[in-house]
Amino acid sequence: MPAYKKTCPTTLAAVSLCLSLALGACGGASSATPTTTSPVSTATVVPQPGAQLFTTLGCHGCHRPAGTGTGPDLRGRFGQQQRLADGTTVVTDEAYLRAAILDPTAQIVAGYLPGMPAYGNQISAAQLTELVQYLKAQ
Repeated sequence: MPAYKKTCPTTLAAVSLCLSLALGACGGASSATPTTTSPVSTATVVPQPGAQLFTTLGCHGCHRPAGTGTGPDLRGRFGQQQRLADGTTVVTDEAYLRAAILDPTAQIVAGYLPGMPAYGNQISAAQLTELVQYLKAQ
């Protein structure tokens, strides 16, 4: 049987410290200050029906963030005054959004050309409500 040398206490302390640091860095050892991790959610995120319609109907192609599309940015518009091409203003409320979706050429937003298709014959009343609720939340 081989003879083992007696381990130096300094070396043992150094090895112990290194192992503690290495294991602590990867979460394998407990430390004086407990860490918490957020549980991983297994819930599936289901998009709002209005968000799906916004994409399906192609609205996102023109109504882009920061006005980079051919239509106005719709985020943060609900409840705000909107200047129209004829110089008048309207409040962006549910009635305005409904009218703009059903007959977009009736009131053109200042600085934009008419070009949005009318969706009156393409969506149901329930879909129109879903789309308006989605736009309100933006």
